[in-house]
Amino acid sequence: MLRTLVVILALLVTAGCSQPLPKNQLDYVGDWGADSTSLTIRSDGTVSYRHKENSMSTSIDAPIVSLNEQKLVVGVWFITTTFELGKPTLQDDGVWTMTVDGVKLVKQ
Repeated sequence: MLRTLVVILALLVTAGCSQPLPKNQLDYVGDWGADSTSLTIRSDGTVSYRHKENSMSTSIDAPIVSLNEQKLVVGVWFITTTFELGKPTLQDDGVWTMTVDGVKLVKQ
C-alpha cells in the first residue's frame, strides 16, 4: 500500500514538472539506443533512460530540466542527473545519431 502511494505521488510530482520541448530541440525527440543503453526523449519534456553494464543497471524516468548541445539535465527539484552530450544530433544518410556519456546512440 505504501509503495503504491509513493509511486502515485512520484508520478504526480514529475507529471507537473515537465515542459514541452521547443521546436529547435525536436531533433532530440525519439527512441535512441545502443547495445546496453536506451534513451527515450519525448516532446512533452520527459525522458526515460536505461543502461546495463555487467550486473549493474541504471534506470531514470524524469522531466527535462535543461537541454543544450553539451548536456541534458533531468530530474525533479534538487535531485538531478546530467548526461554529457559529446555531439549534437546528427543525420547521416538517413540515420540519426547522438553521443550520450560517451556512448553513440542511434535513433530507432
